[in-house]
Amino acid sequence: MTTELWAWKYANGRGNAVLASRDGVLVAHYGGMYREILLCGKPEWAYGGSDVMVHPQERGVMTRQGPFLLTAATTAELYGPVAFGFPTERAMLVAERMGLYTKAGQMAEIRWDPVAGGPRWGTRIRSLKRGNASDQVLVDALWGAMAMDLRDSVIGVRDWKFLEYRYFDHPHNQYEIMVVTSRWTGKALGVVVMRRLENACELLDVIAPLANLAPVLTRRAA
Repeated sequence: MTTELWAWKYANGRGNAVLASRDGVLVAHYGGMYREILLCGKPEWAYGGSDVMVHPQERGVMTRQGPFLLTAATTAELYGPVAFGFPTERAMLVAERMGLYTKAGQMAEIRWDPVAGGPRWGTRIRSLKRGNASDQVLVDALWGAMAMDLRDSVIGVRDWKFLEYRYFDHPHNQYEIMVVTSRWTGKALGVVVMRRLENACELLDVIAPLANLAPVLTRRAA
């Protein structure tokens, strides 16, 4: 990890880490970043585990006094109770057995080929500009509508502040942040964040009222 990426993750109070040592030698690191969320419509924050490392000679010590369990339990005590992460199956089983956390759901990766045919005549698409006041108002309005639709759920905040930090400010990755608008009314329907890879294009984020998801996600550039 570069110094720039480390600072992006952890500097200025964005994250914290717990360390474990044995006889003065560092043997484990459990780090994560904070994420503003809405918990059934109420502002809250969650701790997202992101950098969990254990010394190779210590990885088999899966007990309550082992370095992984010590750092994970201390993190939960200090920065809980709401957290999220994507542990390995083995780490998840150990944590459940120790009573640290439990499975709340699962992630699914969906892949699809581009839509065949001509452009979507009902919509337009353009890039958002950093520092543009009107784009900020647009994003915050879309986020407000999305948050209202999901007021009975748990969702990570997706306002302009988050968009700037997560995508515009990333020290290494380049993202395409675009707004989809109605061709006939000019009304903003939603925002999508994409990252081009060598042989694919990743859809990383969507900010839109739920009713607009279909036209936003099926938008195809001319």
